[in-house]
Parts: sequence; C-alpha cells; structure tokens
Amino acid sequence: MFSFVFNMNRQYSFKENFKITQLFKSKHKRIKGGVYSLAYIKYLRFEIAFSVSRKTGSSPVRNYEKRVAREIVSKIIKEKVLGYRVVVIISCEAPKKTFEEKSQELRKLFEELE
Repeated sequence: MFSFVFNMNRQYSFKENFKITQLFKSKHKRIKGGVYSLAYIKYLRFEIAFSVSRKTGSSPVRNYEKRVAREIVSKIIKEKVLGYRVVVIISCEAPKKTFEEKSQELRKLFEELE
C-alpha cells in the first residue's frame, strides 16, 4: 500500500561550513572531471554538499546548477548508497553543457568513487 518516495533534500545533505572546511583540511581525495569535481573522505554514512564557483553567472544561475546536480545525484544514490562524505564542486563551464552531458559526467565520477 505504501510506496517509498526517495527524498534527498535533507536526508543526505550537509551544509555546515565547518564540515565542508573540515573535509578540505583533512586528507581528502579528489576526482576531477570537465564540469564537476568530487572531493571526498571515507565516512560512516553518505553525506553530500554542493559548491558552485562564484564565476558561474548570477545567483539564479548558480542555484539552477545546484538543483540540476542535486537531481542527477539523487538518481545515482537511488541505485547505491555509499559510505563517503562528498562535496560536488561545480565549475563555471556547467551552464554551457546539456543535462545529458552533466548526467553522464556525474555518473562516471561516482563510478570512479567506488
């Protein structure tokens, strides 16, 4: 009767600045792509944050790029939940790419993560 609805809004996200700073100050690993980069460390459960370069247009453009990345990642996380704390870094080249190109790149980066 009840169906499970996946909601990534707050379940896996972390926004606290000290957690993001802690990740970058620790011995984190990084996977670089064309539009996206992943900075990550091993963690007990999966947590994710999104960071957009200030060079990426105005705030509506940056917010749009975060929404797009969040949507793509939510589909990836449905398939598998990982034990990492991840920061997805979105470059200023993101608005020039299509949704499919962004999706393929993020899937490839998360496959390398495992």
